[in-house]
Amino acid sequence: MALGRRGVFFTITAVLVVGLALVAFLATGSSQTSLRSVEVRVFTLDNFLDDASKDLERAIFIAMFRATLGIEERIVETGEFIPDTEAAFNAIMTNGSYLDESYALVENATLTRWHERVQQRAASIGIDFNVVFGEVRIEHVTPWDIRSTVNVTLILADANGVANFTANRTASATMRIVGFEDPLYLLGSSGKVVNVINISSTTDFVQGNDTSDLMAHVTDGAYIAHSDAPSFLQRLEGNLSASPYGIESLVDVAALDQNDVPIKVRTAVDYLYFGNGSVTDYCIENMPSWFRIDEDHLELYEVDDLTC
Repeated sequence: MALGRRGVFFTITAVLVVGLALVAFLATGSSQTSLRSVEVRVFTLDNFLDDASKDLERAIFIAMFRATLGIEERIVETGEFIPDTEAAFNAIMTNGSYLDESYALVENATLTRWHERVQQRAASIGIDFNVVFGEVRIEHVTPWDIRSTVNVTLILADANGVANFTANRTASATMRIVGFEDPLYLLGSSGKVVNVINISSTTDFVQGNDTSDLMAHVTDGAYIAHSDAPSFLQRLEGNLSASPYGIESLVDVAALDQNDVPIKVRTAVDYLYFGNGSVTDYCIENMPSWFRIDEDHLELYEVDDLTC
């Protein structure tokens, strides 16, 4: 999580404000006690704003985490992908609702609710606090991490008019997608089979004719990063185009069959298996009869010499 240029800016601002206050009080002959009171109050505001800025990063992370759960819940309930992932995150993280539907998971973790809590805390020590939120942006920074960023204007004032601060900031938080459910499986199996995103422990799948590690990779439902595949955020939209942040797994077709999901005779690469595109695929020696790999993935999974 990161919030740019925070501490130095506010420290300098506080010093300048204190300096101006001192000059003003000296010009009017105010007492040393009053000067000290002003100094303490200005630095109290400065510290509060710094703490609020740090707390905002945590609030963004929590809102992003719960929004992701809410979006996946909506996909299951509606049987449809999200039409616009960024719009969904923006609306749910800010206000807890999207397309006229409220999300109980996010109700007390929205950015609006965070603002209200901090306002209450500020008021208890004689500070007026306000935040103006810009749009929430969501993006991948690695295949396994997404970042949420929001531009904010932070407005802080002493209730007695001693000093005030206004700052435009960019706050962000980064979250791993590991542990979330893959929406392609949710809709591709009508909710009967869940596949949780976990990073594969191996990328060396075949040794000679031994395909046991490849089979373990399939049954584990693990993922590898691959730029021909869609990213996690794209998967939430049902967008199966390639991404530099793409991830993919190999579908355990036997598990689908065991859960009464109609199966296909096609490549096990997940976004191709659940998609509708036409590919050329092959059965693989020493693998179950239902297991197939398309020609573009033969080398990646080290089975180019094992086609049948």
